Amino acid sequence: MSTIAQKLGVAWSTAKIYVEKWPESKQAFEDERNKIIDMAESVLVKSIKNGDTQDAKWLLSRLAKDRGYVERQERTGKDGGPIETKESKLNLDKLTPEEQYELFELLDKAESQNE
Repeated sequence: MSTIAQKLGVAWSTAKIYVEKWPESKQAFEDERNKIIDMAESVLVKSIKNGDTQDAKWLLSRLAKDRGYVERQERTGKDGGPIETKESKLNLDKLTPEEQYELFELLDKAESQNE
């Protein structure tokens, strides 16, 4: 986002608004993001070609799971027992309609970041 803000001569927060509002700005943001990803991939490939086993293991753990390169983690509760969970029920009636709307907006935003 910083690169887009610099190119547009605006603040970071303004650039974010532009990216969310206008397809041209969003495309510019995606193009910059892809350039950075391409650079990172190049560095990683060069490192692996130079024999860096840590980078090779990292890449295999993400791209070769179907070949058995998986980092397994077991999670347990206290002293190896089951993980305890607590169910919580929210009473949204205690919130104003504006607060409920704001809460739902935040939940939508959080869910969209997981996609």
